[in-house]
Amino acid sequence: MGSVGWYAQTMAAERAYLSIVDWPAGWDAARRVEALVGAAGLDPHSCQLLCARETPLVIGMIDALIAEDVVSALHAEGVSAIAPSGADLAGWPDRERVKSFHLFEDRSALGVEFWRGEPCVIRANAIRLIVVGESRTTSVTVRQRPGTASTIEGAMLEYATESGVTRDRTTTEALLMDLYVAEDVGVRRLRVDADKMSFDVLGDAKGYADRPNMKALAALLGSVARQGTLDEGFARFSVPPEARRRATGSAGRTVAFDFYSDWLGCLYRSYGAL
Repeated sequence: MGSVGWYAQTMAAERAYLSIVDWPAGWDAARRVEALVGAAGLDPHSCQLLCARETPLVIGMIDALIAEDVVSALHAEGVSAIAPSGADLAGWPDRERVKSFHLFEDRSALGVEFWRGEPCVIRANAIRLIVVGESRTTSVTVRQRPGTASTIEGAMLEYATESGVTRDRTTTEALLMDLYVAEDVGVRRLRVDADKMSFDVLGDAKGYADRPNMKALAALLGSVARQGTLDEGFARFSVPPEARRRATGSAGRTVAFDFYSDWLGCLYRSYGAL
């Protein structure tokens, strides 16, 4: 089973991500706060701010030892909720990086070529979940301007007063898709990254730009995976700040989407769909 390094601290501390999938119809903010305070003992003021946000959402982190009891209490109130732990999120198989797809003529299966490993065939009706989204990461590089103070004390003063530095802001976009495939030996996860995908499976519909190609690929896979669900809710989901902070280097490019996909997989597994 694969593991994600930035979940390690969560796992060590035995913490879980208390999440609200949906509130009962007709509940106002006060009723939502009451349910959270009663089930998890959370601060009422903090709950008021969170309860105004769109679901699904991660409310916060709780002790994993009480997570099952908290979720059960919310379920008893009619609230749809989950609380996956760091171990749950890290427990999925490693993502296999897709290079190309080949759709069988009868649309019953897909041939898959990977960047690493042997090609394989997956049955279309084994695809249970398709997660699609665009992950955007912004980084800021701070540099001292030529001719400014070279001493440590001087540099620190100029940084503090913003008089001797320049800031370069870079935004990186990643168009991503995860396929959760249910096989006899367990769940298999396939990752499509637009930067590393041929899109030849689209045939004459293949264009020159990644964004419409990913949209067309999602529609194609969604049409053949009749036992699965196509999810495009990543843009509306707020990834917890601690999840973003723990990724460094190239992992930062996909970290937000990775968390959402892992979290959504746990949700579908709780439904028995995976």
